[in-house]
Amino acid sequence: MLLISKLMHDSLYGPQGALRIIPYEAGNYVSGHYYFRLGAKRQGRDVVPIDSRGLSIAPHSHAQIWSLESFTLNERVLGLFGSLSALFDKGLQLLNSPFIDPAFNGALSLVLLNLTGDVQTIGAGEKIGKVSFFDVSDTLFDPKGFDENQKRKDLVERYEAALKLQDIIKGLINPYANTIADSRSGD
Repeated sequence: MLLISKLMHDSLYGPQGALRIIPYEAGNYVSGHYYFRLGAKRQGRDVVPIDSRGLSIAPHSHAQIWSLESFTLNERVLGLFGSLSALFDKGLQLLNSPFIDPAFNGALSLVLLNLTGDVQTIGAGEKIGKVSFFDVSDTLFDPKGFDENQKRKDLVERYEAALKLQDIIKGLINPYANTIADSRSGD
């Protein structure tokens, strides 16, 4: 498993389409994780953008929310969530799955829980969580041959080595197998 740094995202994973973040804010990709922001909320049956007044959550209540960013991960990329202490300092807790699955496409659906006895307000576009992205494939990382790596050269090499080993073992066993077969035919 390989942590996808900002440099790797900007130079390789983003341009190749393995990990896309829209709208992407370069300043939010720090130390191997991306800070995502508050984008929308559930209002009745509808999902509506957070307006300039922000999102107010009643005491000891919750709100279903979505990230401002939309994430597209290919089958090689997995995301792991992290929380922000600044959110907890306000008495808010972000509830989410621990992962963003490979091949995920869309905004993150989350819940904000108000743990306090007061109304808490969070602004539109405010950072609410972070995600670290990992390449979970078992291919070797080769920046010059990223596309070739997707053809899984390592598996071809392993298969060819296994065939050679099989031939060696057959060569060692066959003389004994013939001897055993000859001794059984005499019974």
